[in-house]
Amino acid sequence: MKIRLFLTLAGLAFCSASLTFAQQKEPTLSEQDRQQLDALATKYADAVNKNDAAAIAALFTEDGKFVTPAGILSGREAIEKTYQGLFKGGPTSDMVIKSLDLHGAGNMAWAVGQWSDNTGRGNWGAVDERNGDTWRIRMLTYNETPSTPRQELLALAKKFEEAWDNNDAVALAALFTKDAVLVNDSGPVYGREAIEKYYADLFKNVHFSNNLTTYNDSSCPHIMGTNGSEMWENGEWSMTWQVKGSDPVQGKGYHASIAVREDGVLKKRMLINNITPAQARPSPATTPSSQ
Repeated sequence: MKIRLFLTLAGLAFCSASLTFAQQKEPTLSEQDRQQLDALATKYADAVNKNDAAAIAALFTEDGKFVTPAGILSGREAIEKTYQGLFKGGPTSDMVIKSLDLHGAGNMAWAVGQWSDNTGRGNWGAVDERNGDTWRIRMLTYNETPSTPRQELLALAKKFEEAWDNNDAVALAALFTKDAVLVNDSGPVYGREAIEKYYADLFKNVHFSNNLTTYNDSSCPHIMGTNGSEMWENGEWSMTWQVKGSDPVQGKGYHASIAVREDGVLKKRMLINNITPAQARPSPATTPSSQ
């Protein structure tokens, strides 16, 4: 399930059944309230960038609602569980929250705005509630602006770069489908579980950094079929690696892959790469620990 969580914790909705009140001028938020709501937004963005599901859920009221394209979540426990599942599918980072309209009265307020992160962008609406001196999210809803296939491809490439630079085998493997095939200079690796083990063994003795993926073909990705759920691409890669006890090595080469959507998320179904020139890239079979 693909659920992007972004929110600008700033907003409050105040509803009144009183016609007399509705005719009055809407009270404005105090400067203190605005500062507290800004702080709430900062805490939310920080928690998302740290991929901390528990910290995000704690920003909601106990009976808070999270309205997503996949359904309505009720309560902190359900919200935390959903965020945990999201982060397992790959890290979320670079969140930017922009509030476009903010209103409030008493202990309630509402806001609307825009969001963006490394997974996409869209619009949001939120209701916040104050209990004592603490503001929390009472209700959050969002949508996602449809991405072009190229934007999805570039977002996937960025996730690969981040996972390589973090030497994170789990994050890398999560970017492949369950039945994916990874083909490199040491041979094919079948399935997400085996791919994760391959990367984990590799990172034990080799440190990678400065990973960069480029697409020279301006028409990439190339759509396969009619529903747009499968595509292929090709381009170049470069990175730095250092085997323990050795000097850093700069490497580069070419790659090609087939990407498909698994549970709505674009992932690699097949990835093949080579290296240029004949400088052998380290693999679990050639690193010191496996000799």
